Amino acid sequence: ISLYVKIPDVLILNQNIRLVIDMIKLRAAELLKEKGKTNYWLYKQMGMSYQNFMKMINNETKSIQYTNIEALCIILECTPNDLFKFEDDC
Repeated sequence: ISLYVKIPDVLILNQNIRLVIDMIKLRAAELLKEKGKTNYWLYKQMGMSYQNFMKMINNETKSIQYTNIEALCIILECTPNDLFKFEDDC
């Protein structure tokens, strides 16, 4: 069984109004920079396809498997709170 963190991309408030939800961002690139590591280093540690890895790192995906969140936390020596940031542009 795979578990995913799913972020809805559109919340429909009524027939005419749509609110785009895109406030949770992965901070892996920032954490890598703080630790003096590269995307390539993390890619090799994660064992994912390069395409999926780049989508995840560049916040171009709407879901991340819990196993990948756990792996990122272990590899980057951080917690999920460190790994994600909430951007409230409202």
